[in-house]
Amino acid sequence: MEGLMTRYFVDASGAYLGGFDGAEPPAGSIEVAGPPEHGACTWNGAAWSDPPEEPEVILEIDQLKEQLAQMQEALNSFNSLGG
Repeated sequence: MEGLMTRYFVDASGAYLGGFDGAEPPAGSIEVAGPPEHGACTWNGAAWSDPPEEPEVILEIDQLKEQLAQMQEALNSFNSLGG
């Protein structure tokens, strides 16, 4: 049996459908040269869009622990005053 070659496809809107190796892609699929860097990228007819940015981590765990300790301390002070 001759070796199969993976072929990559998008739909009409440019959404990546996947790589097909011996299986038929969905009807109406458009073949592209290769897969995107990220599954959320879209094909514009000539190239893949940029991958989405990584979500920003707002606080690191140590910062969260420190804020929690400060809030607990403030709550303890409030309670000791009869609040």
